[in-house]
Amino acid sequence: MSEPTSPPSPNPAPTGRTGAPIAQRLPADHPLRRALHEEIHARPTESIPAPALVTQLVMLHEGTTAAAERAHLEALGVQVEPGLFTRFDVGATRVRWERHSEFSRYTFIEPIDARVLDAASPNLTRFKDLPENWMSAMPGRTIAGMQLVVIEEPETPVSEWVDRGLHWFGHPNVVGSVLGSQYARVMADYRLRKDGFIRFLVTGPRLPAARIGRVAARLIESEVYRMMALLGFPIARQLGATLARHEAELAELTRRIDDAQHDDQSLLGELNHLAANIESAIATQSFRFSATAAYAALMNSRINELRESPIHGLQSLGQFLDRRVTPAIATVGATERRLNGLAERISRAGSLLRTKVDIVHEQQNQSLLERLTTGQRMQVKLQQTVEGLSVAAISYYVVGLLGYAFKALQRVGAPINVDVAVGLSIIPTVVLMAYFIRRVKDRVIDKAFQGEARKAGMLSSSQPPSTGK
Repeated sequence: MSEPTSPPSPNPAPTGRTGAPIAQRLPADHPLRRALHEEIHARPTESIPAPALVTQLVMLHEGTTAAAERAHLEALGVQVEPGLFTRFDVGATRVRWERHSEFSRYTFIEPIDARVLDAASPNLTRFKDLPENWMSAMPGRTIAGMQLVVIEEPETPVSEWVDRGLHWFGHPNVVGSVLGSQYARVMADYRLRKDGFIRFLVTGPRLPAARIGRVAARLIESEVYRMMALLGFPIARQLGATLARHEAELAELTRRIDDAQHDDQSLLGELNHLAANIESAIATQSFRFSATAAYAALMNSRINELRESPIHGLQSLGQFLDRRVTPAIATVGATERRLNGLAERISRAGSLLRTKVDIVHEQQNQSLLERLTTGQRMQVKLQQTVEGLSVAAISYYVVGLLGYAFKALQRVGAPINVDVAVGLSIIPTVVLMAYFIRRVKDRVIDKAFQGEARKAGMLSSSQPPSTGK
């Protein structure tokens, strides 16, 4: 009997040239394959048509949860699916939310009038499509705020463009460069304004929406990673004085190690206390210092991706950040190396002190062993003396008993001279007594050795047998 066949699927699996379903040609997927593959599409770059205003707020978490942030977004009247990324429109404003390990980014993209470039230091804080006080109630603490204006305009001479940019920013302290293959120009001031934002200006004659999105992402992310990298700088400066004090303490302790007048146990306690303080600092700040290096590398990567060309009379963004940020990042790296180096020096000093303590203990043990050896040698001599006296005493009593025996034999008529017999018996008696005592002593020693051997055999038999492996 043939097995029943199921009806054909309304959506059959794709097939290859042989007609077999493609999915059947592959082994089972790794549990993380799809998640890892989709990671490159998790936060797609926005397409931003010019003219536009791109505003981004970066919020440190400080105990806030992703659920609380999604609830705050839902106050805009949208449904936010579980996850770490979402985007939606509120009126004419595109809202984008991304949650990272330490911070969350809120991006707002809205159209802007191109004539805003003609005004001097205009007010760009708009958010006209967002509810009142929604921005101030955002979860977390603000670590960075950027506003990027994108204007598409005909190409103008560089000097004229620089003058307009200086007029627009309202002050001469700006940096700027030409991006890529002359397709756009960027200017920034890196000054925190009263509204809490720094500003970027991007202009060009040919600004496709996709390209604008990539440029905006690189500019904004470079500022985000700059601020995150600098979080380790105040910690490094604060640790500088502490490390200097600990280094002086270590130098003093190391000097005292070579001084025989100081108590080694007390020195070891002080050294262990210093090591505990340094290890605590390493455990507390190692993540922040490592994060600083990672964020600095990301910042440099985003700046390099802009492919800047210099503008006469202006510093480029990369030059400005290199001159102003690199020393701070180097300070953090130097502090981390200084901290780890101090921990290593403390470890070496501890090893040196423990070696000194071990040598002193070895000398004490050697002295004690010599005293024990001398005592045992004296005990052996004393025992030999006592042994000789014992032979003499026992021989005296035995010879006395033999004298009584000789007198008794003389009384019964035996032809014995008592004095001669007693005198002749002294030497044999002494020899026999010495031999007898030696045999008794050897037997006692043999029994003691046998007892120790039996104990050792019992201990060895209690151990598990060797497997030979």
